[in-house]
Amino acid sequence: MKKITFSLLISCFTFLTATAQQELLDGEWILDHVVVANNTYTAPPLFSQTPPCLPFDYFPGIYFGIDSLGEYEATATLTFNYWFHDASSASMEIDATSFTTLGAVTLGSCDCICELEGFYLSTILAGDFKTRTFTYTIENTSGTNWLTITSPEGDTAVFYDYVLSIDDSEKERAFIVYPNPSSKELNIYVENTSIQTIKIFSVAGKNVFSYSNIVPNAIDISHFANGLYFVEIISSEGHKYVQRFLKN
Repeated sequence: MKKITFSLLISCFTFLTATAQQELLDGEWILDHVVVANNTYTAPPLFSQTPPCLPFDYFPGIYFGIDSLGEYEATATLTFNYWFHDASSASMEIDATSFTTLGAVTLGSCDCICELEGFYLSTILAGDFKTRTFTYTIENTSGTNWLTITSPEGDTAVFYDYVLSIDDSEKERAFIVYPNPSSKELNIYVENTSIQTIKIFSVAGKNVFSYSNIVPNAIDISHFANGLYFVEIISSEGHKYVQRFLKN
């Protein structure tokens, strides 16, 4: 019986490892924010040219793939493509909670969001061609997968899995949270529908605010701790909208 139990545990561990690896490889990981020395730097939203220097097809993030030889590789992006790990240099290892890489980020002159670029690409990912082991977690919050990568120095980069269809993208644009960032109150506007439920989650997934049926014009967030939050709205038609905001 002990041998059978041990075999089952090995099988479960192998399955979980394979699942985590596949989730990492399959995800369309868009950068949400980085945390360096306890300071949070938030990426501009998609489909936005604020600041104006951003390209229209701005899709910052990280991509994990497999090259033609079957080796893992990774590419980090911000406003342009940057090499993070090239499988031709050394093997990249990925397990259920970490990945080990040998590589660095190639940086040119910066034209836009330079502070974020410096912290995301230089501080967190740049490796100076040294072997580094990063830990990672993938968690689902309000239907969205979130990837958190922690560097050996303890800095983090947080990404969400971009799975919106064109129709869903238009729905997201019809949902506005303002002002953002905010220190006192949050206003929510949804076009051509009414709000059934509002929930606010911390970046750790904790529900810190819920309201149903009667929705206030403004939500008092002055008592919230500073940091990143996510607003989830369910419309009267049953559509779900999720956006982030920063409490400062």
